[in-house]
Amino acid sequence: CFEPPAPPAELLSLRCGHEFCSDCWGGLMTTALQSGAGCIHTRCPQPDCHVLLPAELWQRCLPAGTAAGAWSMLHLRSFVDANALLCWCPSASCSTN
Repeated sequence: CFEPPAPPAELLSLRCGHEFCSDCWGGLMTTALQSGAGCIHTRCPQPDCHVLLPAELWQRCLPAGTAAGAWSMLHLRSFVDANALLCWCPSASCSTN
């Protein structure tokens, strides 16, 4: 993984087959969250790999707390913004827009 020489207890891989430990995945995700909405397009850290990190991996490896909540909101915003059949509530008092 990213921290040799001790092998991690568990490695997680994407459909590309590249394996990293959950701590490394979580670190990648935490860093990606700092870019804001662009984190939704985070890819496998293996050079030249273009596989996106799936929602299931985010939910499993992202440290609990504020970071997980921030990712959930960015994921929801990305889904609504990309779907022409959906829109955000136009009310100024609505807490979801």
